[in-house]
Formats: sequence, C-alpha cells, structure tokens
Amino acid sequence: MYLGTWAILRFQRKELSNIFSRTLLFLIVTETAIAVLLLIIPVFFINHYNYEKKFFPTRELGIKCEQIWNSRYSTPCRYLSGDWHISGHAAWAMKDRPSVLFYWRLDNGGIENCNNKLITGTWASDADVNKNGGMILWDMDQYQENKIPDYILCRYPNAEILNETIILPYKTSAKVPPLRVGVAIVPPS
Repeated sequence: MYLGTWAILRFQRKELSNIFSRTLLFLIVTETAIAVLLLIIPVFFINHYNYEKKFFPTRELGIKCEQIWNSRYSTPCRYLSGDWHISGHAAWAMKDRPSVLFYWRLDNGGIENCNNKLITGTWASDADVNKNGGMILWDMDQYQENKIPDYILCRYPNAEILNETIILPYKTSAKVPPLRVGVAIVPPS
C-alpha cells in the first residue's frame, strides 16, 4: 500500500504534491498506530485478564525432582513415570532428560487397573523402570486425599512412596490452588 501511494505521489504534478505527501504521512502514522495496537491489546488481555489460564511450573518441578533423586543416588535418574503431563514436564526440565513412561488417565479410572495396557511411549516399559530405577509422579489432587494410586504398587512393587509432597505455585496472578505432586522412587538395582 505504501509503495502504490508513493508511486502515485512521485508522478503527480507539482502543485498537488503537497496534498499527497500529507496524505501519505497520515496513512503511515495511522497504519503504524493500528499495527502497534493490534500487537499490544491481545498481549495485555492475555497476561492480565485471563484468570483461568494456569502456567505450569516446569523448571521448578524438574529442579525439585533432581534434588530428591540426587539426595539418594549418585547415578542420574533414567526414567520418570506416572501422570503424563507431570512426568513430561519434569523430564523436560531435568538436566539428564530421563525417558518418560507415562499413562493416559481415563475418566473410568483407566490406569488404576494393573491389567490395563494404556502405556504410551514405546521406548520404555515397567520392567525398565523396575530394573534401572526411576521416579513416579502423580497429581495429588486427582486422587483422594493422601491416597497412593493403586497402579504404583502394582506396576512397581519395589517403589518407595515418599512422605514428601512437592507443592509448587502456578506461574500466574490468578488465585488457583498450587500444584501438589506425589512422589515415589524405584531404586536402581
């Protein structure tokens, strides 16, 4: 649009050039202001008025998981298992990037049944976690208060359920309850 307007102005008669140059300047200022507003307004509303959005504390969760594992073992944690969104976020933020063996949680209690084979991620199995050790993470708010998910003891018989719960606030100004993560450790053999 600017190029077309410039071309029209460039080849106009001298006595009309002042009107066209003012028009061009007006167009440039107006369209720049509109472009800036179209960039600023959505960012403002997303950051300040979206109270339903939760920002996951990925880095903090990964650091906390590493601290728990490193306080017990000198080898890196090779596997994370449990609820898919928590395990995936934690593994992504950990230094050694452990493999993630995660399960889809269904409304009908999908992963609660040990016979259920809803495993996603074909690069690891329960046997790998039981042999090489790893951490199991679950969202405490998805289960009854202080209840350990049944699938943990069934799939990981050597798992040690930690009394400690990882509690991390979401990164948002919204008033939402913090993330509460239960932790179990399968010791490396």
